[in-house]
Amino acid sequence: MKRNIDRELNDEIRRLGRHMREGRMFSCAAAEKKSVKEKNSLAKAYQRERILDVLSERPEGMRQKELAAYLQISSSTLSEMIHHLVAAGYVEQHTLPDDRRVQILTLTEKGTCETADINTRHVGVIRHVFRNLETADKQELIRLIRKMIGE
Repeated sequence: MKRNIDRELNDEIRRLGRHMREGRMFSCAAAEKKSVKEKNSLAKAYQRERILDVLSERPEGMRQKELAAYLQISSSTLSEMIHHLVAAGYVEQHTLPDDRRVQILTLTEKGTCETADINTRHVGVIRHVFRNLETADKQELIRLIRKMIGE
């Protein structure tokens, strides 16, 4: 039977994504033993990290509705996450003076520090996930990713 290279690539990219997400704070073997509740908690942490990451790239702030669209999550889901991030001191909400319905989200200093810590942990995950690749292989992978995104 002829193998479908696009399906195989899709499967491997998805596996790599799971491997990287689940390996964030514990060994990948341990990730398989996590309960559904623990995995859901990790998924929420991952979403909160994505919010912080996007806001870190927009120091001028971002409208809550725009952020929900960018992350492709519902406004209600985002609102719940933002509530927790504000309570934890990572994000500030500002209302536009001329339109009180619009919420602008920005990182606090604590949120900026947390984002830097997250990025440091992510580099550790990348180092772990790609530990079997030589430097030349990593450079080739970088080249291919840049080619894929049109750079």
